[in-house]
Amino acid sequence: MDAPEPKGKPVTVTSFFDANLYHDLISGKSVTGILHQLNKTPINWCSKLQLTVETATFGSEHVATRTCSEQVIDLRLALRHLGVPINGPTMVLGNNKLVINSAAIPHSKMHKRWVALSCDVRHAVAAGIINIHHIAAKKNLTLTLTLF
Repeated sequence: MDAPEPKGKPVTVTSFFDANLYHDLISGKSVTGILHQLNKTPINWCSKLQLTVETATFGSEHVATRTCSEQVIDLRLALRHLGVPINGPTMVLGNNKLVINSAAIPHSKMHKRWVALSCDVRHAVAAGIINIHHIAAKKNLTLTLTLF
């Protein structure tokens, strides 16, 4: 790996995600909201339509979770290549308990084939890159990102 030796004070990375099912009335697509923080300071956020049409909240929340975990991996890699030390795994917070439980327990059975085929979140949890936890909807900072 060509990354420089980490120097300076370690940073803590925290990410929030949420999805709003059937946000676009014309296409039927959901919207994903993601917010990334370094030491509680927002550094990156996005609010965008999902590429697929999901028929249930679980599907749209799973897509948001997967997108967030992919962004976390990219962010951590960028920080590492800039020589920034990172404090442990990234804390990823969402408000859908079923999706959180499905992702947080790597050895639990996946009942849907498409979820099994897109298991990036479980790999990130198992590798110690992220810790994923449930948070009350009122405390989820991405709530406003999914309403536009």
